[in-house]
Amino acid sequence: VGGSGIEGIVHPAADALHLVAAAAWVGTLLPLVLMLGAAGPDARSIAIARTATVRFSTFGIVSVATLLVTGTINAWYLVGSVPALIETDYGLLLLIKVVLFLGMVAIAAVNRLRLTPRLVQDATAIATRDALRQLCRNTAIEVVVGAVIIAIVGILGVTPHGLDEDVIPHLHNSH
Repeated sequence: VGGSGIEGIVHPAADALHLVAAAAWVGTLLPLVLMLGAAGPDARSIAIARTATVRFSTFGIVSVATLLVTGTINAWYLVGSVPALIETDYGLLLLIKVVLFLGMVAIAAVNRLRLTPRLVQDATAIATRDALRQLCRNTAIEVVVGAVIIAIVGILGVTPHGLDEDVIPHLHNSH
């Protein structure tokens, strides 16, 4: 769905930013999991894990904020109405994608607000290893959920969207 005027700029720009933010966030989760999983008990490994986790956390906030804004814009242009969101295959798949995304954000919030501070503060070796193990596990879950979302996006790409008159004609014939 292109459009002319401002729509011809806003929607493609939001779509491109959404793709970049999603690729950046989900694409860096697996290397983070591998790095966290490889961290040893020595002070140097823990310091590297701390630095990477703090940097990724900040990067993740920017990515998630971008995804929220651009996803809302894209949904508006591709779905267009609440009935189209709940009465079409496209809308239902999009809702599943949103629920999974919110699940990822919830896991990321636990990582950022609970586990990263536990990893960063000078705690006992056992507490630090526990926080590291939990961060690794949670991030691995995010990788899996991110992969499922990518699969859903692939299906969405070949599914008629809510603004398609053939999908729910009663919405378009009321005028």
